[in-house]
Amino acid sequence: MTDDSILVMTGPWGWRTRTSVPVRPRLIPRMIPFLIAFALVCRLSYGQYSGGTGTPEDPYQIATAQDLVELGNDPPDYDKHFILSADIDLSEYAFNGAVIASDTEPNTSDFQGTGFSGSFDGNGHRISNLTTTGESHPALFGRVESPGKVSNLGVVNVNVISSGGNIGGLVGANYGSVVNCYSTCVVIGNARVGGLVGHNEHNITTSYSTGVVTGNDHVGGLVGHNDGNIATSYSTGSVTGDRVVGGLVGANVFGGSITTSFSTGSVTGEGDVGGLVGIDDWGGRTSSSFWDIETSGHRTSAGGTGLTTAEMQDIDTFLSVGWDFTTPVWTIDEGMDYPRLSWDAETG
Repeated sequence: MTDDSILVMTGPWGWRTRTSVPVRPRLIPRMIPFLIAFALVCRLSYGQYSGGTGTPEDPYQIATAQDLVELGNDPPDYDKHFILSADIDLSEYAFNGAVIASDTEPNTSDFQGTGFSGSFDGNGHRISNLTTTGESHPALFGRVESPGKVSNLGVVNVNVISSGGNIGGLVGANYGSVVNCYSTCVVIGNARVGGLVGHNEHNITTSYSTGVVTGNDHVGGLVGHNDGNIATSYSTGSVTGDRVVGGLVGANVFGGSITTSFSTGSVTGEGDVGGLVGIDDWGGRTSSSFWDIETSGHRTSAGGTGLTTAEMQDIDTFLSVGWDFTTPVWTIDEGMDYPRLSWDAETG
């Protein structure tokens, strides 16, 4: 650009020059802050991620692995609204801690950092090949805060390995809501280890977990430690721990509730081991829930009712305690399979 030309803006990132208006050289340095500010404004006006504005009516669009990583690196956005617009493969990434809402001080006893308090709608898509390690809250979401909600999302081929606590395939610690979600996983940790959620203190509904879960204390196929509400959910993965080990939930305590749920995976442990629940105490309660005594290898549980495989594949077993097969919430291929959630396409 010559001294007798001026920049003319033709769009947010395009420029052209014209030579009809002279510009003194000393004005050019004064224009630099304006140009920088203008570029930033244009970036914001054209939105972050792959689209959207972050409102309930126009959620941010998460379409790529880069979008997801950008969200994880931007805690001020954790109270916004997001929707997954494509399946995402994270095989090229390895995370130390949670992808979103990680614990910034993992060596302390309590979570330090910003929890996710917005909404994340998976829109029926899945996030695959997540591998993460870390001392505290490793998962896709380290911590979900009220009124945060994660829904309609699958996490597939998850590998979470930690020597710490609050470890899950989807969420480390849930104080919000998890709805219509599932995980296929290998989750290995120390305490409060679950295939879907490590520690649940609010609501998990119509969700399930498969895979392998291994830990020391408070270990469950779906949830390691529950003092919230779990309803209409199940786990089919194998569970191994030292103490407080359950096919669905390790510890259901302090007013925790489990209803209309089941587990079928093998369960191995040394103390307080149950086919469905390891301990159900201090106000914890389990109702209308079952486990398979044959596949689990256990005839006892702190909560729930043990059944044979044939009984677990009989619709009358569940209808007798009020399970809903008409809306439908549940569906079943009788004599061939266990109940499945109606949105789960793998029935039979």
